[in-house]
Amino acid sequence: MVIYMRKLEKDNMIFSFNRDNKSVFTVDDGEIFQIETDDCYCGPINSESILRTDIDISIMDAAVGPVKINNSSPNDILCIEIIDIEFEDHGVMVTSPGLGVLGDKINNADTKIIPIKDNVAIFSDNIKIPLTPMVGVLGVAPKKGDIHCSIPGDHGGNMDTKEVKKGSKIFLPVNIEGANLALADLHACMGDGELSGTGIETAGTVTLK
Repeated sequence: MVIYMRKLEKDNMIFSFNRDNKSVFTVDDGEIFQIETDDCYCGPINSESILRTDIDISIMDAAVGPVKINNSSPNDILCIEIIDIEFEDHGVMVTSPGLGVLGDKINNADTKIIPIKDNVAIFSDNIKIPLTPMVGVLGVAPKKGDIHCSIPGDHGGNMDTKEVKKGSKIFLPVNIEGANLALADLHACMGDGELSGTGIETAGTVTLK
């Protein structure tokens, strides 16, 4: 039996978590649905000749949403279950001087396009990395303020933790009617933190409940 799931497409983006953002999609409590998202750079890096210094990083980590959750109210706790994470056929890694805690070790900006196939990221002919899919940005409307999607907080946001993966349940506070969930910043692989400011940044689709 084929179960039809509704999908929110990636062109519905927000650049900050803000309680005044208008929801663009509505789901019921317990509904399984999908969110499609671009990579953390919103897709402009399609060649190794394009460097991080060439793109607009002010829109980095733009999240797809917001999604209104019916019958969720302030003081509720929202449980988001990650059912599945699917990727496009490649990921992107960029480095740049000063980027990440090892940024002082980097002399020149560089870009690498990494094919994704058969559940591995093909870094080189000799290096094939098993995928560890995870979601970098996942959050709801905050209590107050305008919080850029690249910043974490008690609303979620750019938590960049490997624990936000398939099978995980994430609990976040509901601060407004409908919660206004949004997500972005998928990684095919990422270590414990981004020492050089990057994981394998990918576009893809997340299935949620």
